[in-house]
Amino acid sequence: MKKIVRVGIVLVVVAAMVVAVGKRKKAMKQVTPYGVRPVAVHVAPVVQEPLEQSHSYLGIIEPWQVARISSRVSARVEAVSRYEGDLVKAGDLLLQLDDIDVQAQLKAMNSTIQSLEINEEFWIKEYQRDSTLAKEGVISPVEAATTQNKMMEAVSKLEALRLTRDSLTTKLAYTQLTSPFDGQVTVRDVDPGDLAAPGQPLMVVEDRSALRIAFDAPQEDMEFLKKGMQVRATVSNQPMDLKITRIYPSLDRARMVRVEVKTRSVPALQSGAFLPLKVVWQKHKDALTVPRESLMQRGSNDWVVFTVADKMLQLRSVEKIMSSGDRVEIQGLEAGEQVVTSTFLGWANLAEGLKVEVVK
Repeated sequence: MKKIVRVGIVLVVVAAMVVAVGKRKKAMKQVTPYGVRPVAVHVAPVVQEPLEQSHSYLGIIEPWQVARISSRVSARVEAVSRYEGDLVKAGDLLLQLDDIDVQAQLKAMNSTIQSLEINEEFWIKEYQRDSTLAKEGVISPVEAATTQNKMMEAVSKLEALRLTRDSLTTKLAYTQLTSPFDGQVTVRDVDPGDLAAPGQPLMVVEDRSALRIAFDAPQEDMEFLKKGMQVRATVSNQPMDLKITRIYPSLDRARMVRVEVKTRSVPALQSGAFLPLKVVWQKHKDALTVPRESLMQRGSNDWVVFTVADKMLQLRSVEKIMSSGDRVEIQGLEAGEQVVTSTFLGWANLAEGLKVEVVK
């Protein structure tokens, strides 16, 4: 009896094991074999959107015009008429130099010229009279020629003195230093009693009716920079939309090119201050863009992306147009297509036709 019970228990255990093995085999058939399991990837759509490519520079604010006032003659400074911060009009007197000697020379010269003008007039009349008498045979041609020589000597001497007077008049004008345009005095490096020498800077006048923002760009940027390009700046939390007005035709010793932007004068813009600028190199209204991380380079100028369609990978060649931030404009795809941005197993494990699973 005991033997029969033991046999029954064994049969029950065997039957249970057979059932368990069958269930295990059935479950294993439902499991995807290793290596065929879909690869988990992140994707993003191709988006049609405005995109612009820009570059940042550091500009310096400068007045529209700057006049560095200096003397053309050596003279003592008699008076200073304008000081730092003073507003001036074109022609306003800034500095008066000592002109006593020049005034005295000019006065003596005018007196001498008046006397010689009388002498010149006398000999002109004498020559006219003797010329007529010589033609009539009353006096000899030699006498008429002598009178002519004296007349010409008087005329030449008077002409030389008049040129000297003109020179003194010009020198007198140099003793009055005036503003060449409407502006503001920003620098004064002279006081009454100082000696002004030719070429010595004495005063600076700035025209701030408009301003220019200048920046230096490296040589490699010259192919992108063009006159009229859009320039953005922010002043006192207010955006300013500007344009490039001038690009210098040559590079400096540091191989940099100077670029200028004209703008209106506003109180927040102080001459000499730095101002960050952003120059818009390119701007496309309806660009097809993808995340920068989705692009892979194959060769020097060949770019590819992986797209997902029907849970399968496709390797697609694209043309890279331009980039801005984390977005890149491309050609070769349609808006709405899904491109792979990252994968859990690494880009090296992706291939054409591979099954994938899109995860968020």
